[in-house]
Amino acid sequence: MARHGLANTVLARSFGLSPQHLARSPRWEHFGPGLYRRLGYPTSWRQELMAATMAGGDQAFVSHRGAAALLGFGG
Repeated sequence: MARHGLANTVLARSFGLSPQHLARSPRWEHFGPGLYRRLGYPTSWRQELMAATMAGGDQAFVSHRGAAALLGFGG
């Protein structure tokens, strides 16, 4: 699953990295509570949607216009 250049603390820990490592790393920037963005990764509306769902936890999801856009529906 594409994460659009983002990592949260749960994902970082699954790779053996601490949140402190991401905070000190020159390759990552703080992007929100418990969320980091890989420097140099292009920003996009998809990245914003991913950031919102990652910040929202396991029960978060995209719906309505955002979901329709991700599925390729115009309008």
